[in-house]
Amino acid sequence: MKRGRTAPLAVFDVPPPAPGGFLKWMFALLLLANIGLWMWNQWIREIPEADTVRARPSIAAEKMQLLTEPGVSLKRRVTKPAHPAEIPAQRVTTCYRLGPFTDVKLAAKATMVLVELHVEYIQRRETQKHVAGYRVYLAPLPSKAAADRRRAELSKLGFRDHAVLPDEGGKYAISLGVFSVEANARKRLVELSAKGVKARVQSLIEPREIYWIDIQDSETADPSSDGISARLQRQDWNTPDAKLTQAVCGAPQEPVSTKAPGSKSAP
Repeated sequence: MKRGRTAPLAVFDVPPPAPGGFLKWMFALLLLANIGLWMWNQWIREIPEADTVRARPSIAAEKMQLLTEPGVSLKRRVTKPAHPAEIPAQRVTTCYRLGPFTDVKLAAKATMVLVELHVEYIQRRETQKHVAGYRVYLAPLPSKAAADRRRAELSKLGFRDHAVLPDEGGKYAISLGVFSVEANARKRLVELSAKGVKARVQSLIEPREIYWIDIQDSETADPSSDGISARLQRQDWNTPDAKLTQAVCGAPQEPVSTKAPGSKSAP
């Protein structure tokens, strides 16, 4: 089979573009694009609502005054307080002092109560001068013999509770009884005076150890809340002498030598 010849392709003569035609088309396209952009800015783009545009406050120039003018002074601007619901509950640090305890065992029991209440504390010891009693006595005599003669006279008057008290100066006083209550000592003075005996009353001062418990707590400043003070006031401390009083925070104190469980050392 003979292969036929392929018909030659038709060739059309395309006239070349006229000089400057391409530039004209580009100019027309750019012009249309600019017109479209202008129309989008003018009509199509969303205009913000009027209430979103805030006008600047006007300045009242007639009310402005210089501080150097006579009669002009600075005025404090009053600001509205925050809403009560927005104010956070403030916490305040309050310190208390509990005591005195004359027995270290009673102080230890009190600290155990504080441990159960989750209250931080510092237990400390203090040496205090204490009136242990009242002595009724006669003025010192120059010798032991003179004191013995005076005692014999007191026995004849009916006072048999007496004793000789030598002092460092070599003199001898006569004791007519020691009393724990001052009123009883004054009563003995009246009895001796009725018999013509002039006696005196002497306070017997002795040092004693007392114990304090310092409490520091941060609680919400809300009068309606049941704070540390209210809880501690309801406690029974097993002694009428122990009272809870407010104290100055941060005062240095002498610590106790033996600490109860949960206690801290004083600074």
